[in-house]
Amino acid sequence: MIKTIVDQFTEKIVLFKSFEHIFIFGSILKENKKPNDIDVLLLYSEYSNQLLTEFRYIKKEFSYFQEKPFSFIALSIKEEAETGFLKKLNPNPLKVK
Repeated sequence: MIKTIVDQFTEKIVLFKSFEHIFIFGSILKENKKPNDIDVLLLYSEYSNQLLTEFRYIKKEFSYFQEKPFSFIALSIKEEAETGFLKKLNPNPLKVK
């Protein structure tokens, strides 16, 4: 399942041009777990109205995958560094971009 999700992001990578990095994290990466959703972290370097428009479009475009909803979080690279969000994740997140 995770390979298919990554393929879906890869196919639509042009939608993420305002985002520097994409990570998949959470229960979808745990073996023997049945995830309720697909958690995705988007990191950007600079906030803009264009970024917000793209974020809304991405959320609409990726609303569901095989009956599992996507759950998106967008943080600036600075916010991620300040909170250590990625370091707290277990298992380690999967970098897509």
